[in-house]
Amino acid sequence: ALGEVLWAFAHWGEVGAARAVFERCGEEALGREAYSVLLRMARRDCNAGVKVLRHMGRQLGPPGLKAAVLNSALLRLHRQGSRAGSDELLREMSVQSLWTPATYELVRRLGSSTEASVGRPPAPG
Repeated sequence: ALGEVLWAFAHWGEVGAARAVFERCGEEALGREAYSVLLRMARRDCNAGVKVLRHMGRQLGPPGLKAAVLNSALLRLHRQGSRAGSDELLREMSVQSLWTPATYELVRRLGSSTEASVGRPPAPG
């Protein structure tokens, strides 16, 4: 239902109204259709995409799935050049024990500041 409302707003060009609905949802899970519409709307807006992915990550239960979604947010932050945002997300993932082999590989390839390395868990194996 929410996904259909967001889709209708986006389809009619009322992106601002769709974003306002998203903001009013707070920390409630939105459903896959709603997240899909929000991510399509945020295709060219890195900050909005990261916000949607982080919201989605907070709603997920399985740690592996949560880590995959947050790794996607990490890639978007890196693409935007947001070192501070990347470091913050990496620390948050560390606190929640969400670093996966993919996270370590992302950090290795994208580089990481000293601040993010402080909270970095030891590499597996």
